[in-house]
Amino acid sequence: MNASHPPPPEGNDPTPDRPQQWGPGTPQQPPPWNGRQQPGPGWQHPTPPPPYGHPPYGAPPQPPKKSPWKWIALGCGGLLILVVGGCAALLASVGSDEGKKPAKVTSSASGAQKEETAPGQETFRVGDTIAADGWELKVNKVIDPFVSDNQFSTPAAGKRFIVVDLTVQNTKDRARTASSFFTSEVRDEDGRAYRQAIVVGVDQAPDGEVAPGEQRTGQMAFEVPADARALRLDYSTGLFLGERVVIDLTG
Repeated sequence: MNASHPPPPEGNDPTPDRPQQWGPGTPQQPPPWNGRQQPGPGWQHPTPPPPYGHPPYGAPPQPPKKSPWKWIALGCGGLLILVVGGCAALLASVGSDEGKKPAKVTSSASGAQKEETAPGQETFRVGDTIAADGWELKVNKVIDPFVSDNQFSTPAAGKRFIVVDLTVQNTKDRARTASSFFTSEVRDEDGRAYRQAIVVGVDQAPDGEVAPGEQRTGQMAFEVPADARALRLDYSTGLFLGERVVIDLTG
């Protein structure tokens, strides 16, 4: 005996060829994903990464770069201060002798006395002790002509060697450097100048550091024309700020 089943209610037909109907009270379900579904409300598109070399969005601002000109200006200012200070110290060191001219020193029972010179350049003689710029200078002797024992150390044709034997003494209270190679020359009656020459057999020049109160003695050689006359020594106590001393070498 076959039991009969009541027909399903209308609207709930499970057959696949009839789409389901959704009523007002039926909860809605999202449609299946078909790969082209648009985002729903409230969805935000992801932020793209920042370009290469730029800080990420929202990062704190970078502090401004410091200009190097500030440090360059400070360095130049410090260098200028050092230069000005050095010049001031140099001027102070020669200030005690400023305005004085070379003078001849004569020995007496009461000690050394300075004989003031007349205005203008004075010419001293061999054997005079001359005070100039904190130095005392003395030409002890002149060898004219000088002949070297070395056969290869000879003057050029038409020339002769002369040698000046000189003593320098430091009268300052600090060590100083004596230098004659660039600060001394011999001149003739026509004003032509001759610099020092290197001659075998001549003692070393009186150059180098001299302690307070100490002295150095040495020799300077010059090559002059064979017929040069009225020779004199032009000696400066410094390369830039020294005093010029003129000594007659003819005797």
